[in-house]
Amino acid sequence: MIKNIKPRVHKESTEYFMDFRRDKSSGYSFPCDKAGRVSDLTGAAAANHRQCLTGKDYDGTPLVSSLRPQYSSWVEEAHGVCDCGREVVLSGFTNTCECGTDYNQSGQLLAPRSQWGCETGESLTDILNIQ
Repeated sequence: MIKNIKPRVHKESTEYFMDFRRDKSSGYSFPCDKAGRVSDLTGAAAANHRQCLTGKDYDGTPLVSSLRPQYSSWVEEAHGVCDCGREVVLSGFTNTCECGTDYNQSGQLLAPRSQWGCETGESLTDILNIQ
């Protein structure tokens, strides 16, 4: 079994944006906090935000504002240390250390590749970690 130094972790985050829309396909969007407060804008972004706060675009077109949450989720793969001392990312069916040692996604040591084959149910895709 590989020495686990960092387990696989599911992460989530929510970012917020204040949108000012001209129509369904155009407008402005600024990063903000959960309450809709925009800060730390400079240059053209700050000028565009000031214009949006008037409720009209530069050409006078009305703007509709709304607060939009943006949800993200991802997986940070597990990392472990091989017996040779190198770090191995455990991201697929087969995870190979630079030294040639193979581990499964749970960090279990796999048999030498010379013992792999059709009698074990693995395909070439599994063996070579082709995705």
